[in-house]
Order: sequence, then C-alpha cells, then structure tokens
Amino acid sequence: LESEIFEVSELFFADSPSLCDDISTSVARTDMNCRSMLMENVLLTGGSAALRGLNKRLTKELEKKWPMVRVLTPLEPGDSAWCGGSYLGSIPDYANTAITQQDYEAAAASGADSHGNSRQTDQLAQLVERKCF
Repeated sequence: LESEIFEVSELFFADSPSLCDDISTSVARTDMNCRSMLMENVLLTGGSAALRGLNKRLTKELEKKWPMVRVLTPLEPGDSAWCGGSYLGSIPDYANTAITQQDYEAAAASGADSHGNSRQTDQLAQLVERKCF
C-alpha cells in the first residue's frame, strides 16, 4: 500500500457535504457562546479515526473556516464510543434524559396530522428538547 493509504481518507473531504462541512454546519447551529469551545474539542472516534493523517487533514481544513481548532484522536478510537456510552449510562441522571425506543416511537407516531402530512421531524425535535434541555 502506498498512495491508497491517503486516498481512503480523502473520501471524507471529496464530496459535498464533506466531513468539514458537516462539522461546521453542526457547530454553527449551536449557541454562539459554545462554538469556540466545541471547535477546540473536536473528537475523532471510530475505526476511521485511526486512518493515518486524518487528524492533521481535518485540522487543516477546519482552520480555513474557524479561527481556533483542535482535533483530538484518542489512542484507541475504535473503543471510544463504547467507553463514552458506558460512562454516560453510569451517570444517575442519565435515565431522566435518555430517549427510549418507546419515547421515539410515540413521538414518531404522533407526527402525522389528520391529512396524513408528516410532522415527524418536528415531533422528534420536541422530544429531544423536552428530555434534554
């Protein structure tokens, strides 16, 4: 393997929206006071996070749009989601904010009006707002 090692990670930047676009859009939708903190704590996890050079390339691309960027990759990025979920689940108040499958299905079912038009996205957003904020 030679150039293939770098070509794989290029897929994150080739299409629109790219990984940078998705991160930027997500952060731009948050409260203005939180944006710099979020951009200084971008965390790459999962198996793809282990791709050589991905962290540096993502940092370089994000710095074109944001003044302060720090992209972190844990030593074992493939295990991070499991460890984070385990930690989150151990917090006593988590049960009050967790959205169960039953909550999700109830919100989705209430998302259609009498004319059959779907308001499912609105209902799910309200569920998240009610449970988490």
